[in-house]
Amino acid sequence: MSLPRFTYNLLFRLRDGEQELFEHVTLEEARQHFALFGKEDADLYESISLYETDWVEKRDRLLDTKYLSA
Repeated sequence: MSLPRFTYNLLFRLRDGEQELFEHVTLEEARQHFALFGKEDADLYESISLYETDWVEKRDRLLDTKYLSA
């Protein structure tokens, strides 16, 4: 089994300045995870960004960002 060319990452920027990163193998899984968060999570997160990582080209591409306000 070979590794995928693309992976999809959710970058959570927390209100305390920390960051959390979650990696998914498919865009569908990443989008489902991304969709779970909204304004009700603003007490924890400033923003959540969805990135595509291309391991062949060795670059990231921003696909979407949610900015949450407290």
